[in-house]
Amino acid sequence: MSLREENLFLAKIAEKAEQYDHMVEYMRRIAEMGTVLSAEERNMLSAAFKSSVGTCRQAWRTLASSMIPQEDPLVGRYIQKIEGELKTRCRDCLDMLEKNGLTARGDEESQVFFLKMKGDYWRYLAEVSLGDEKSRYIEEAQETYQQGFVIAQHLASTNQVRLGLALNFSVFYYEVLSRPDEAVAFGKVALQAADEGLMLLSDDEQREAGFILGLLRDNIAMWTDGEPADGCEVQDL
Repeated sequence: MSLREENLFLAKIAEKAEQYDHMVEYMRRIAEMGTVLSAEERNMLSAAFKSSVGTCRQAWRTLASSMIPQEDPLVGRYIQKIEGELKTRCRDCLDMLEKNGLTARGDEESQVFFLKMKGDYWRYLAEVSLGDEKSRYIEEAQETYQQGFVIAQHLASTNQVRLGLALNFSVFYYEVLSRPDEAVAFGKVALQAADEGLMLLSDDEQREAGFILGLLRDNIAMWTDGEPADGCEVQDL
């Protein structure tokens, strides 16, 4: 077993054990090897960071909700602690992507994949920031998503990476920019383009693309009706 294979194997074990920080480190080692990542490797790298950051992100959303007494100074300090940890993890991911040139490495699908990933972590930073810092993160996220969107036009309209970018870019319009009409319009364009080519796919490809399209449809339905109902959340990847 090569060193690369060993790290991928250990990352899978860490994922099963729900040790996501360990998973991040094993996948980081592969990213630092200087070669193009396979589809499996990039999916594992993304899953590692998303799971590691996801716990902080969900904790922040829970604490920042109206159900928590914000006026309590102890709660305020704890929210700041979670924000700090979330920002550190997001910046760690962005530094890793930049240091290893992942957004410019490989074919167009690989570039779009990592540009989407980069845009996501700027978006997460924007969600928990204020003032000039928030504005800078919003600008970085929008610029990165747009760069990925341009390259994605060279991929099939049913390509999972292209659809994942469309889904998350539309979420950015809705949640961060607070522009629901543009989020809906953007999502509908992606849906229409993908629906036209869906029947040309194999059964497995239809199921995989259909899953993302289902998330996009659910979001559009919520955004069209207004604010998400209690218990319903905007979906992204």
